[in-house]
Amino acid sequence: MQDIDINIDEIVLHGFARNDYEGIKTAIEAELERLIREKGIPSILSSPLRYRQIEGGTFKMNRGTGMVKVGNEIAGTVYNGLKNLKAQKNI
Repeated sequence: MQDIDINIDEIVLHGFARNDYEGIKTAIEAELERLIREKGIPSILSSPLRYRQIEGGTFKMNRGTGMVKVGNEIAGTVYNGLKNLKAQKNI
């Protein structure tokens, strides 16, 4: 199995408490790892290109939704976005 390093340097979330960011970030990383293990690596990630920023898209959650659920939703959106991302140099 190929090693994969998922590193989220910065996460921008609107409508969430600042002290929830770390828990949400941890949930995103864990869910992305699970998705990649189960569904495979999006082809764009096998290219040697690096990206400064990848837009994760938008989603709506109900107030009071837990950090893991939020992280899982974000990870799914990002994973699907990566699958549809066209190769472009953006470093």
